[in-house]
Amino acid sequence: MSDCITASAPGKVVLWGEYAVLAGAPAAVLAIDRRAFCRVTRRRQGYRLSTLGFVSPVVESSTLQIDELPVSAALFAHAAAALERPLPDGLEISLDTSDFHRQQEKLGIGSSAAAMVACYGALCAITGETARLDRAIAAHQAFQGSGSGLDVAAAFAGGLIRYQQGRTLPLTLPSSLVLLFVFVGKGLATGRQLGSFSAWCKMGDLRTLDALVAAVDPLFDFPLSQQSWRDYIQRLEALDNAAGLGIFSSEHRQLQQLARSLDLLYKPCGAGGGDIGMAIATNTQEEAALDRFRRESATLGFVPLQLTGTTHGLQVAR
Repeated sequence: MSDCITASAPGKVVLWGEYAVLAGAPAAVLAIDRRAFCRVTRRRQGYRLSTLGFVSPVVESSTLQIDELPVSAALFAHAAAALERPLPDGLEISLDTSDFHRQQEKLGIGSSAAAMVACYGALCAITGETARLDRAIAAHQAFQGSGSGLDVAAAFAGGLIRYQQGRTLPLTLPSSLVLLFVFVGKGLATGRQLGSFSAWCKMGDLRTLDALVAAVDPLFDFPLSQQSWRDYIQRLEALDNAAGLGIFSSEHRQLQQLARSLDLLYKPCGAGGGDIGMAIATNTQEEAALDRFRRESATLGFVPLQLTGTTHGLQVAR
């Protein structure tokens, strides 16, 4: 390997399809211009693992075996376990996810998936193998405990994608659709949320989930109608009420009420509860209302985010 390898991968926002994607439905996922970075350099022996962005102590180890590293270094171990070839001894591996935090609070835009893809991509460059989406998804699922893989796919591919059961297709939104993302002020552990959803699914009555799945396909029929959005959001709320997931937290409810007062639509993005949501304008004539939503949400203490899409997925440089 060269003396230094760097890799980066973007975060993501789920536009629609959250939870339904776990039942096999497609989801629309946007890779965004916040990136995780991984840097790998030579050292004399052993492995030195460090992070920026999320708080984790530096780890010195003679191995990258999952059962021989502390929990704080689990992401490195799972990325290494996804490789098809052994790593050489004597590496310093550092991760930086500073782009995914605001005042030490996780924004909920796919930091762990982006970090996993960046780390796995960098390690593939060391072993000389081609990075594979299926291996990256499996590594992240093992690290997080569950998940559909949509966040890994967005980090891997970049752009706006339709994701379904491990496969991606490029997607282009109509120019009439305008979205504004807002951070509610607190992060949420996605793994815990998905664990609660999995436990609810085992109880057997999945009618609200089936209804949500049925509401997904109309959102892929462009141009998007307000009614399609309303149906999807209502069914996401019904799932939330049935499963008790807290997707629509009090903060999201407050933003939803603000959006309604301006004749806009609003939904949490991804697992919900904390993290981010988005206000939705289905035509450019509503952009003035969206600007007002931005100002008033900030006045209420929320944080409008400047998130733009990126066409660049995993990037590796030697």
